[in-house]
Amino acid sequence: MYMEWFAIALAGGCVVAVVLLGIRSLLGKKDREVSLVTPVPLRVSLACLVAIGMAVGVYAWSQSGSEPPVQSSDYRAHEPNQFTGNGQVDNQMLAVGKPAPRFELSGIDTTDKTPLWNAGADKPVVLIFGNFGCPYFCSRLDSLAKLQAAYEGRVDFRLVYIDIQHEEPAFMQHVIADPSVPATDRKNRMARIRAGMARYGLTMDCLIDEEDNRAQNSYRAFPARLVIVGKDGEIGFDSGNIFQNGLDIAGAMEWLDAHPGDSKIMAPAGQHSGD
Repeated sequence: MYMEWFAIALAGGCVVAVVLLGIRSLLGKKDREVSLVTPVPLRVSLACLVAIGMAVGVYAWSQSGSEPPVQSSDYRAHEPNQFTGNGQVDNQMLAVGKPAPRFELSGIDTTDKTPLWNAGADKPVVLIFGNFGCPYFCSRLDSLAKLQAAYEGRVDFRLVYIDIQHEEPAFMQHVIADPSVPATDRKNRMARIRAGMARYGLTMDCLIDEEDNRAQNSYRAFPARLVIVGKDGEIGFDSGNIFQNGLDIAGAMEWLDAHPGDSKIMAPAGQHSGD
């Protein structure tokens, strides 16, 4: 935008200069010389100025449509916000050692409610909050799949699908389980989420947050977060929101190694790599 205004102003100045020079010639006045460092004829100076103005104007015009407008769904634009709630990032860390919020949510294959974590469980639970409409989250799904493969059997994994009000990927938009109902209907939405799970190779349980975003808000999960709930039902590890540490896969591995479940299955050697 600033380049365009600069080009317009420069070109306008050149036009005015040329008009004045024409009037000067019509009045029969002789050209004078102006000097900045070395004497340069006024006519040559104006010609150079016109050429520069035209070049800048052509460049600005060619670039005017190349940059897309800033989208309201650009999560990084919300990063400084310090409030919980849908559409706002909370940079504060969760209170490790405090009881984890517990909700019962329905899954993608049933309307029956399943708790986020079970009291008195013999395994920690890794809660992964996210949405396939977030490219930043999707770029880390490969690391999450490797984390699950490394600790399968000694840790439970649950994807908590939250609402970030972002357009779904193209491959999900065309998935319709029942064309007789709107695309926003639960049946179609669950079909799209299953398609996303398959696309990214996720085999963990998937729970869907309620319309009031209770899980998202309680865990400050917008737009993505990884939280580990220990066997005692307390928050053991918090990655922070995804803008702080990615999802801190390396930190999650360190915590899981220090707090093994009752299962004797251990993480395969060589699996410990950062996000």
